[in-house]
Amino acid sequence: MEEVTKFKLEGKPLFNYIFLALSILVAIFVLTTFILMLMTKMSIKKKILWSLLILLLSLPKFYLNWETGAFDFQILNFTLFGSGFSKANLYSFWMISTSIPIGAILFLIKRKNLSIQDEYEEAE
Repeated sequence: MEEVTKFKLEGKPLFNYIFLALSILVAIFVLTTFILMLMTKMSIKKKILWSLLILLLSLPKFYLNWETGAFDFQILNFTLFGSGFSKANLYSFWMISTSIPIGAILFLIKRKNLSIQDEYEEAE
């Protein structure tokens, strides 16, 4: 049974490969945004808040059973780095999950204003 549930790339539909690539890209995007946030000039309190938002705020979460191709989603879920891979036990199939990194996207939209606002507060 362990051999049957082993993670294999060959023989899967195109959707599985696209989902796998998207999951990896979301994780890279979240990590890159987190590093960019650390380099942005702002107060420590704001950095802690943005760290939590960037790393955890990703909704909704989409799941793909790698072997069967079954697709599902969950609206309320917090995921570290926006993506994940899991296997419940030795005999279960691999599950790949990804979500929309709302916290990271929000930070990138507000980044310039955050730096300007922090510089303004320091000047006062």
